[in-house]
Amino acid sequence: MKPAKPKSAASARARVPKTAPVVWHVSLADREPLQLAVVRSARRTLALHVTGQGVEARAPLTLPRERIEGFVREKADWIRRKQAEVMARDAARLATPHSVLLRGVGHALHFIPGSPRRALFRDGQCVVIGAADWEAAQPLIARALRAEAAADFPARLQAFSDHWLRAPRALKLSSARKRWGSCTSRGTVNLAWRLVMAPDYAIDYVMAHELAHLLEMNHSPRFWAEVARLYPDWQRGHVWLKRNAALCGVV
Repeated sequence: MKPAKPKSAASARARVPKTAPVVWHVSLADREPLQLAVVRSARRTLALHVTGQGVEARAPLTLPRERIEGFVREKADWIRRKQAEVMARDAARLATPHSVLLRGVGHALHFIPGSPRRALFRDGQCVVIGAADWEAAQPLIARALRAEAAADFPARLQAFSDHWLRAPRALKLSSARKRWGSCTSRGTVNLAWRLVMAPDYAIDYVMAHELAHLLEMNHSPRFWAEVARLYPDWQRGHVWLKRNAALCGVV
């Protein structure tokens, strides 16, 4: 039996597999934590990739976590720019959609003649009456979505009442396109009606986010701890909104 030939370092390195992605939450100055998927391999350099699926760090196997997080913080502005570019591409691709989201579920657009002009959601469809194209349908769909939000959000916010430490004074709907919600120092919670396009768990995350601001008008560690206390599954909703923001901005 012949002795096995020694394997070169290069061939050994070639067979080192990539690790499965590990999700970290990297704190950024005066910003919400960045969800980062970290994949390690036998590479020698550290690189960041921003796609519609999120931000990924590709790192050497033994590079310390603090080095990776420090690099991410240095590149925070670059990451934000890339995220904005990805969102803009998605928005352009979806400029004339074939469906409309309601609570995270796509409803196929269906145009029919008739009056009065309106839009309604039924049987998995967004039925638009009296509009022949997307441009004419947009205000009708917006009105229908706002009505859905007005019917759904008050009870959904009240469901947090057993857990909040400070009750909101009022809930108002806004037409904001770049902000899902906000909170005033007087205790008014403002929610974008377009948020009704997101899944329930993403809507609940935004509500917990704004309720946490009733105690902490910042994005400090204490603030995020309060978000987690109000809604332990907040990260799932946070990720969905980051990845699908363009979808909710087409109306």
